[in-house]
Amino acid sequence: MRAPGHPGRMIVVLADASIAMRGVAAALAGFPDLGPVAVRTDSGGLAPGDAAPAVVIANPQSYAVTRDLLEHHRVLAFCAGPDRPEPAALLAAGFRGYLTADSSVRELADAVRAVAAGHRHPLGPPSADRGVLTGREAEVLRSVSSGLTHKEVARRLGLSKLTVDTYVQRVRHKLGVGNKAELARAAIRYGLMD
Repeated sequence: MRAPGHPGRMIVVLADASIAMRGVAAALAGFPDLGPVAVRTDSGGLAPGDAAPAVVIANPQSYAVTRDLLEHHRVLAFCAGPDRPEPAALLAAGFRGYLTADSSVRELADAVRAVAAGHRHPLGPPSADRGVLTGREAEVLRSVSSGLTHKEVARRLGLSKLTVDTYVQRVRHKLGVGNKAELARAAIRYGLMD
């Protein structure tokens, strides 16, 4: 089987010590249209002169992720742990996309297809229209990010303030953000507001 846009090239998963990265490789094996999947423990066999894989999937915090790797390959970040780098920093570093352990297997396969075809996969958790945030969570995020207090959002949406607090906590957890400024940046990044 061949990776889209890259005849005969495989998907390489740089497996660090985590079980999660081996799980990524196993999940991708269920999509024969992506091509063969190889697991490597370091980036040593990915020299610029070699036949490049269609996509390299790596933990951005792994020692195997080097500037050379990012400059010469299409690298998709997969963050399994709770300490996740800021998506904007990953983009600036040269990653082509970003997924977390919360992503579905289908989202993983879609991200690999997009990156293999030369596109960037949305950096950060998928937006509301891709199923991570519910419609109400996206609505609360949009409202809070526009500067409304939780009490004002509750009044506007016909909810209790406690319910709005709960939605904001869920959104913060799902998107891996903390304060209101980060919420606003996430809302802009994911197309929920201008």
